[in-house]
Amino acid sequence: ETSFDSNGAWSGFSTNGSDTLVEFVIRDNVVVSASCQYNVFTPFSFSSPPSVQNGAFSLTADGGGTLTGRIVSASEMVGTINFPACVNAQLPWRVNRQKE
Repeated sequence: ETSFDSNGAWSGFSTNGSDTLVEFVIRDNVVVSASCQYNVFTPFSFSSPPSVQNGAFSLTADGGGTLTGRIVSASEMVGTINFPACVNAQLPWRVNRQKE
């Protein structure tokens, strides 16, 4: 099994046509920040940062909402977002690693 380094800043959009922005940062295999933007930029608030295990993570925001992700290549992740502050349904997304 090939494993990829997930550390870094990731940014991309939902793949359902709504163009909801999805961004997050992973440091030392822990998701340290996450946000989305449909009309308004909205950071996630979460009390226990999730770790990335086997190239995947699942984040539950304080007050509800989820973000899941799975690395599919050295520069790409896919997942779903269901965060009421940005979206009202489970949306698929695709992000790319950003240059830092």
